[in-house]
Amino acid sequence: MKIGTWTLKTKLTVAVMMAAGITAVVIGGYYAWLSTPPPLPQTADDVLTMIRSARYARLPEYRQQEYLDHGRRLLRDLSPEQRRALYERAGADESARQALREVRRGAMIQRAIEYARADVQARTRLLDTQIDRMEERRARRTREGGRRPGRERGGDSGNRAERRGRFRERMQDRFETGNPQLNSLIGEYFRALRARREQRRR
Repeated sequence: MKIGTWTLKTKLTVAVMMAAGITAVVIGGYYAWLSTPPPLPQTADDVLTMIRSARYARLPEYRQQEYLDHGRRLLRDLSPEQRRALYERAGADESARQALREVRRGAMIQRAIEYARADVQARTRLLDTQIDRMEERRARRTREGGRRPGRERGGDSGNRAERRGRFRERMQDRFETGNPQLNSLIGEYFRALRARREQRRR
């Protein structure tokens, strides 16, 4: 049958079939793209973009951890000024702040695993290294007037309790819904960290 002799009904049917075929190809291509792992981030901003992507969300937990480890190394290499600028850019974007929390959680998990695998002497060194880093960050914030990256100087103290409350809620949710074995490792690590800090103060 020649196209010129098609009835209106036939033309509509063919048009619908063609549209459905194109839609199927587009959707199929999207899901094929979605199922492929995202590229490794090359910059700190790439880390935030990656963690907020649908492709990252579909990765299994162990693969997400690999990406977080890579992102953590990128953030670790930033200068204090670059890190502060990154936090300030993320300050008004909740999804960006969540991405940074994921990176920090990835670093925390890595430290907990290293601690669990270490012998007694190595564990003490790991704890001391982390405590020294925490004290160095605290001293730097004090020198800078107590301002944390991404937060305005005014009103910070008034919101501190609220932030701590939100942090505890997030951690509690993680412990209730996360991997029990991993949560046990993290809990053990933080208990040891607190005990070592108290020991150093004596």
